[in-house]
Amino acid sequence: MRNATHPIWRFGPFVLNEAHCELTKGGAAVAIEPQSLRLLIFLIRHRDRVVSRDDLVDAIWQGRAISDWAISGAVKAVRTALGDTDKERAFVKTVHSRGYRFIADVSSAGPQEGLSRNPIVLVRVFRTPGDGEGLDYLAEGLAEDLIVGLSRNKHLKVLSYNTARA
Repeated sequence: MRNATHPIWRFGPFVLNEAHCELTKGGAAVAIEPQSLRLLIFLIRHRDRVVSRDDLVDAIWQGRAISDWAISGAVKAVRTALGDTDKERAFVKTVHSRGYRFIADVSSAGPQEGLSRNPIVLVRVFRTPGDGEGLDYLAEGLAEDLIVGLSRNKHLKVLSYNTARA
């Protein structure tokens, strides 16, 4: 599940980042067990149809013999994580005698689009007055120190000095 090609799903107040195996609500992580998360991902990926219990057993439990209670419990865990506990379901609907369907509106973004949008900083080389070679050396040193200092901030993306010079 950690392949970088996995999309980021947005539905309601939730964001599901497959690459990071993380479900968030309003930027805060939502507690959900890995098996329940795999179930949620499967339901979202197949939201265009009703997913049968056999489909879930094959995909989530790799065909192992499990009880209907185990499937129901996993679906209940997904609903609990999503706060989908009302009688009128907002996310996962049970289609009696057939299976389950993810019914919320979902938008997806590529792996880079949905990641946190950290500002990109480009530090340009400072201009110096006149032809003072010592001042040019100082200006390049200041730019380099500024780049190094800014790159320590995990909330910024800082372009390299060579990129700035180009």
